[in-house]
Amino acid sequence: MKYKIIFSLDLKILTTDTIDILQHFIPNESEIKAFASYLSDGKSIMNLSDEDRFLYGVKIFLINIITFLFVF
Repeated sequence: MKYKIIFSLDLKILTTDTIDILQHFIPNESEIKAFASYLSDGKSIMNLSDEDRFLYGVKIFLINIITFLFVF
């Protein structure tokens, strides 16, 4: 995945400015529902456009951050 570097949580790359920019890419509720529907139909995330895979990755990334913060 092209965006793997963003999701690696490397604090040298993931600066405050980068996080601020990423906030504008957070999927809204209708996009999250569309992803859920798409995946529940058995379709592969790899069939989506680069942009849509990035949005889906941001969603997963945020879930991982929330989980991490909850654990620690």
